[in-house]
This record gives sequence, C-alpha cells and structure tokens, in this order.
Amino acid sequence: MKKAPVQTPVRELRPVRESDKRQIMDGCEPVFSSVTVPTMAHIAGRCVG
Repeated sequence: MKKAPVQTPVRELRPVRESDKRQIMDGCEPVFSSVTVPTMAHIAGRCVG
C-alpha cells in the first residue's frame, strides 16, 4: 500500500496596503501584533485614559 505524499499548505503573504496601516490612539495597546497580523494591528485592546 502506497502512502500519499504529505504536503503542508503554503499561505501566500500579501503586501501590507496603506489602508492596513491605521493608527490606534495614544495610550492604547494593540490586541494583535503588527508583525504577525498586520491587518488587525489597529484594534486596541487596553487603553489608559
């Protein structure tokens, strides 16, 4: 019985667009890292006000 070759899926990264570079307010920490999830780095998690 032959085994099927195992291939890991390849996720293509798209370039970061200007619209993805939104800023969060001063005193806030992003929920997501700008390195790992750049499209969601503008979402604020904790803010000191």
